[in-house]
Amino acid sequence: MTGLSEVSERYAAGLARKEYLAPADPEPLQRRRKRLLKVLRKAKIKGWPERGTFYTESLPPGCRPCLMGLGSNVCVTTRCNRSCFFCFNPEPRADILSVHGKTVASEPEAAALLKSLGIRSVGLSGGEPLLLPERTLGLIRTLRSGMEPSTRLDLYTNGDLLSSELARGLKSAGLDGVRINLVANGFNTKPARAALEAGLGVDIEIPVIPGQERRLKTLILELDRMRVPHLILHELFS
Repeated sequence: MTGLSEVSERYAAGLARKEYLAPADPEPLQRRRKRLLKVLRKAKIKGWPERGTFYTESLPPGCRPCLMGLGSNVCVTTRCNRSCFFCFNPEPRADILSVHGKTVASEPEAAALLKSLGIRSVGLSGGEPLLLPERTLGLIRTLRSGMEPSTRLDLYTNGDLLSSELARGLKSAGLDGVRINLVANGFNTKPARAALEAGLGVDIEIPVIPGQERRLKTLILELDRMRVPHLILHELFS
């Protein structure tokens, strides 16, 4: 985000929301809000300030339907092979299949529910869905056959279990792309390379953790060399 100060990066999203302004003395905050949003526009940052969503060149394919209210999530399992401090994965963890928080009994039920809602973008997540590769592959096949052909299917993973063979299987089953959290696996780009070689779309989605600025900059340059099109950054909140 070239041209943005540290203050702009941290507070612009929050200050873009008018309901957050202090009612007792709004004028200074209103001026600050306008100034920070002006900095964003000058830096050619696009997006939806009221939603706290900003981007530079383009949005990942699965994001636009989601921002339009046409996206949903299928949780394959809440079990995971890692225990990242920044994760919101609920406890206790179990092999429960759910659609947008609603438990379903089978893959066909998941597909039927999503189709009935007119969903156009589906994220398969967990936990770590690749702990159950056969369930994940079966779910992808069912969603692909039971929903509109143009529906976007993305898989969220830490990449630990994403081998070249499994990446090819996911592609063959009908998966469009993967969202890999490389902070969870120590900035190892091997799973991203395996996905790219299999012909899957690859986006990297990570939290920005204080103290890891140098590793993040190194990662950005490596992803650029790999021609990974999107890096999604999340701010940590205390």
